[in-house]
Amino acid sequence: FYATWLSTPRSKFLYYFTTASIGLDIAAAAGFIVVWQIFRREPARQWARGGLAVYGAFGGLVTLYLLPLWVGLQTPRPFYHALWWPASWNPRQKASASPESFSLTMNPKKSTVDPWTGVDFSAPDTPLPSDWTTFRGVGSHNSAFGVPWTLSNSYALKLANAGIPGAPSVHGDTAYIGTDNNQLYAINLANGSVSWAVGVPNTVVTTPLLDGGQVVIGIGNGAFRKYSSTRGWIRGTGTNGLMAFDAGTGAENWFYPTQGEVMATPVISGGMVYDVTGAGRLVAVSLASGKQVWSLSLNGFDSRSSPLVIGHMLYVATNAYYSSYPAEASTVWAVNLNTRRISWSRRLPVKSGLSDCSLAADGTDLYIAGVPSVSNHGQGRRVSQRLFAIDRKTGGVVWGRGLGRGTLPTLDQTEDGTPLASGGRVCVGSPATRRVDAFNAVTGRKLWSRRLASGVTANPV
Repeated sequence: FYATWLSTPRSKFLYYFTTASIGLDIAAAAGFIVVWQIFRREPARQWARGGLAVYGAFGGLVTLYLLPLWVGLQTPRPFYHALWWPASWNPRQKASASPESFSLTMNPKKSTVDPWTGVDFSAPDTPLPSDWTTFRGVGSHNSAFGVPWTLSNSYALKLANAGIPGAPSVHGDTAYIGTDNNQLYAINLANGSVSWAVGVPNTVVTTPLLDGGQVVIGIGNGAFRKYSSTRGWIRGTGTNGLMAFDAGTGAENWFYPTQGEVMATPVISGGMVYDVTGAGRLVAVSLASGKQVWSLSLNGFDSRSSPLVIGHMLYVATNAYYSSYPAEASTVWAVNLNTRRISWSRRLPVKSGLSDCSLAADGTDLYIAGVPSVSNHGQGRRVSQRLFAIDRKTGGVVWGRGLGRGTLPTLDQTEDGTPLASGGRVCVGSPATRRVDAFNAVTGRKLWSRRLASGVTANPV
């Protein structure tokens, strides 16, 4: 009966074994009685004495070894994982095969030049990054990259009924992606199989980053858990932090815990991993060791505003809720990574959404969207939306353009779209107005606008 538990997933094992363990307790006591009865017999006393000593020593050592688990002590993560002896109990259990996959055929890339117009419709000239070190791969958010093959077949892959809150990163023929059921996957794009999968202690909202053979993610969720009179509400319940894994095997390399969630995709620069937490703290962690090198307190919290590094400057946005929704402060920050100090900060006239939006960069300006006004409207929430252009050097607002007003379909939803800044244009979608708008990046003049069937939160490409 107990042998069947060895092949049962950890959560079910612990849940059902709570009552089943009583039988093992009785069996252990019965074992001592049997050995003691043998010990009382003179011919077998010497053998029984040794058996009783081994039996007692084994039980005592196992009890001491598992004592941190019984009493809830804080332990290093490698020791915690070592406590789960069978592989099926381990929270970092690896997947060996794809749940569902189909064959994929790759052909050499062929010319796709239109003979009538001369327009080349092949993949973009921008090559796939060798290392994926920032949100969307590039600061402009134009994550459209060329690959040396085309697909002549396709496949569908279901990841254990999981939702995928963030975009993947791609290295060669492998895509890395996190899910809302606490999993990180490495997927072979050539055949649709899962190369490896690991379980983590919280939701993976971030895009996995890749640098130096390591995959780096942030973990956390959007629940508010604590109020601070000086910093406002802190976001993120459960276990939060940054984690790094071996890109080839999925083995965990290090874990850096944080107060507050890490839902914003971090950025890797100069051997450091930078991110801003749900407690409003910018952390700088060594990519090699996972140890904190320095940190800086910012106002409010970061939800999904992924830090952007240009040269020695880091840019990010936060919201601060000192009482309740909406925000009392919505701020864009510029931090000098050399001096480790704030170069400038700019409060924007928005009530929410700023910490949901990742800054895009093109030329000398930054672009970000926010929600200037919020009103309750039935079961949804009616909001207005606005796009801002900010000077990278001074933090001054170059221009601001309204994106209209609309109703979000649900109360708990990302409130604005993420901009694309490329080729002298800024394009941004809206989850409330269900439109995509394009502007001149320098003047802010609207170039065109299109209404879609549903709202948009991800950046166009």
